[in-house]
Amino acid sequence: MVIKEVIKPKNPRIARELYDAVKIPKYEREYTPINLELETVKQIFNAIEGLGAKAYFLILAETGLRNGEVFSLRLDQVDLENRVIRIGKVTKTKRAYVTFIHQPTVEWLKETYLPYRERFVRRYANSLKALNVNIEQWKAKLFPFDEDDIRTEIKIAMRKVIGREFRLYDLRSFFASYMLKQGVSPLVVNVLQGRTPPQQFQILQERYLNLSEKELREIYDKHAPRLL
Repeated sequence: MVIKEVIKPKNPRIARELYDAVKIPKYEREYTPINLELETVKQIFNAIEGLGAKAYFLILAETGLRNGEVFSLRLDQVDLENRVIRIGKVTKTKRAYVTFIHQPTVEWLKETYLPYRERFVRRYANSLKALNVNIEQWKAKLFPFDEDDIRTEIKIAMRKVIGREFRLYDLRSFFASYMLKQGVSPLVVNVLQGRTPPQQFQILQERYLNLSEKELREIYDKHAPRLL
């Protein structure tokens, strides 16, 4: 107010310099994930038109993995026969152990998504070679599509169903909340979502969570959200 009313009329240049020098801090409200019901997530899935985006959304919702982890999946990380996804990433703050997919999801991937994916790869492989893209790495990806295109298709479906968009990362919160409401131990949820740091993960396995892969799969099968 002082700059505007007193200084600016007398010396506009100094007033501009003062405006630039005085930085008003911006306070960002802490983001709260949207509260998603399973039926709403199913409706959004059904409204997605592109099969690549549909498969990506399906795995996000049914595993609660991070967006980047799912988009970066290679074919050899997804064991359809045993219904296991192995992330195999270890850092100082993240460790994804294994997570799983439901049998109907496996069947949909085999019968609908993977044939579509193979047609897409055959169609665009030669074009990408001309752009000096590493074709073998590209062919190894479970989702060999443009990530922005996938996100756009999902957002269109969101607006159709609920009239607004939300972060895809909110599906991670949806998965965790759904599992907890089903009575699943938070320790198990953290393991399935790769939220537990390596050292804590080792302690959990050795002292508190002596579960085999088979037992983890049984918990997942009983309690994890199903879109199909």
